[in-house]
Amino acid sequence: MIIVGKKHRGSHEVEADDVIYFESDNNDVFLVGSFGKLKTDFKLYELEKTLADSKFIQISKSHIINITKIIGVSQQWNSRIKLKVVNDISLYVNRTYIKQFKKYIRKGVE
Repeated sequence: MIIVGKKHRGSHEVEADDVIYFESDNNDVFLVGSFGKLKTDFKLYELEKTLADSKFIQISKSHIINITKIIGVSQQWNSRIKLKVVNDISLYVNRTYIKQFKKYIRKGVE
């Protein structure tokens, strides 16, 4: 799937597999990858539906992550899960999404 991202100098087409994560900030949604941070016209809930059968999973109210970009997982004292992803980025699975995240991971391992 190709996603169009925008930066102040125009539009860029990005393959979904190249995205590390999507982030919602206020009313804006960004895609983040080795290409940097680009704004998209999609809403986070639209991306969640569109990418539901792929390698992406929602981990918080404001993040959808590409599961193939995770390089480490650790349990935090506050019941959240810390994910270490490529490009030295850390993201957290919030408590609301932990059950869904664990189910998705177990399904991928089987």
